[in-house]
Amino acid sequence: MKYIVMECHFSYVILLDEDGKFLKAANRGYQVGQAVYDPVLVGSYRYRPPVTRMIARGVTLIAACLLIFFGFSYYRNNIEPYSTILLTINPEVKMELNRRGEVLELVGINADGMTLIAGYDYEDKDKITVADELIDRAIEMGFLADGGNVAFTVNVPDQELRRTYESELQDQVAAYLAGRINVEITVIGDDLPAVTDPTSLTTPPNTPSTTDPTPTYIGTDRALEIALDHAGVTPDKVEKNELDEDDGVMVYELDFIAGGIEYEYEIDALTGAILQHQSEPVD
Repeated sequence: MKYIVMECHFSYVILLDEDGKFLKAANRGYQVGQAVYDPVLVGSYRYRPPVTRMIARGVTLIAACLLIFFGFSYYRNNIEPYSTILLTINPEVKMELNRRGEVLELVGINADGMTLIAGYDYEDKDKITVADELIDRAIEMGFLADGGNVAFTVNVPDQELRRTYESELQDQVAAYLAGRINVEITVIGDDLPAVTDPTSLTTPPNTPSTTDPTPTYIGTDRALEIALDHAGVTPDKVEKNELDEDDGVMVYELDFIAGGIEYEYEIDALTGAILQHQSEPVD
């Protein structure tokens, strides 16, 4: 059977087979769009097309083309990661979203973030529901109390959608917490100055902002720690770890090699959010 590589991760890939199913398989150095005939399958993917078998034997070429078109459309809207939201309290958690604003994956950026999401079921939930429930868990676990801060860093390619997400997070989360806990809610867009120009809202009663106008970066050691934790490897060699500016945002750019694989990361210098990452076998 022929498979098409839809998405590549560190240890696995997402494949689309001739029956319209999305499957997980071991990553053997594949590239997105590559045709594969002998994958090592490890199971089905969490998101699936509503029709599990769309091609029967003997389908015509037109039917096969329609399957590819609708399969890619479903994948693009429901399965392909499109945007991220970083929730920062003391725990730091990254939400990976599809184009519909549904959470595809949660990643604990630091140890408290991993503790916060341990055992939490985010499947079939949107960004606001997950944000509200993670804040509830943070309160229950003692990470958040009156006078605390809740920050969201929104990274969305489309500016109009980014503004919509910022407004939803600002208004709906504040409304959810109103009368229960007094915290400052800050929403930062990915193309805005991260500290000097935040969009913030404090739940009643209002309290003065305590935001320090001087940026405090996480440092190269912390950036490397975040990248290695995400990759789940111990590096054989770190080739690059430096602070740089990317479209007005200060980032740490990291390149390292582990087990014959070269990893590249771009990490927000203020929040520690993983903005980009990729890996490929060393030539």
